[in-house]
Amino acid sequence: MIKRAMKKSRLHNDAWILEQEISRNFDLASKEYDNYALVQKKAAYICTQMVMQSNEHFHSILDVGTGTGFVVENLLKLFPQAVYTLNDISSQMLEQTKKKFSNLPNMEYYLVNAENYIFPKSPYNLIVSNLAIQWFKNLEQGILNLWQQTNNILAFSTLCCGSFSSWKRECKKANLPCKMEIFPSFDSLKKKCLNLNPQKANFKLQKETLSFSSPLDFVRYLKKLGAHSSKKEQTICDLRKILKQCPSGIMAEYNIFHGVLKK
Repeated sequence: MIKRAMKKSRLHNDAWILEQEISRNFDLASKEYDNYALVQKKAAYICTQMVMQSNEHFHSILDVGTGTGFVVENLLKLFPQAVYTLNDISSQMLEQTKKKFSNLPNMEYYLVNAENYIFPKSPYNLIVSNLAIQWFKNLEQGILNLWQQTNNILAFSTLCCGSFSSWKRECKKANLPCKMEIFPSFDSLKKKCLNLNPQKANFKLQKETLSFSSPLDFVRYLKKLGAHSSKKEQTICDLRKILKQCPSGIMAEYNIFHGVLKK
């Protein structure tokens, strides 16, 4: 029993350390995030368009992992009178968002990891999350937690299998361990959603590709987004190996799963 408890404590501590690291990386990226998050902006637009296809009217909206508020910017054009709850794990991301919406009284902010958190004002008419829940430690449990806190619609986008395939291939070719996350397949994410027994469901795969002149530029791009972990960064030596293989640059593929579920 003692050993098991100690192991559980270490796992909890490791999760807390990782959470703090993710928060810190996004804090550092917050001021320049809007200049680099072009794929995230497009995903936010697609997510909003899919929500609109439901022909629903929302008066209480929760945005999980709001970042600098891309989704909210879109939703405000349609539902200016709704009450918005904006959540993020990064205090500086929320500060940037507060500046954007400083003149709006219908905004409230929660600095918290939403994976297992129960928001005090749930249920919401709409819970939306754009390219954030891939950071959840337990994706399936995190989606379930959000689903239980809406009385109408859950809409989210997340990275799926095929994302950053060129980078992973070059790492393998250089005989280096790939330090990218392994993302679930489109079909497995769809199955997880359907297991929630929604009344209606709509799914879409968005594909985007960015070109970088060198592997170093790609790594710098990830840092500008805050989408990296210092424990997983390639060393300078590793980057040199990959650079030799990619004299003409490297591609960054995004495969983005979009799901809209209605109760």
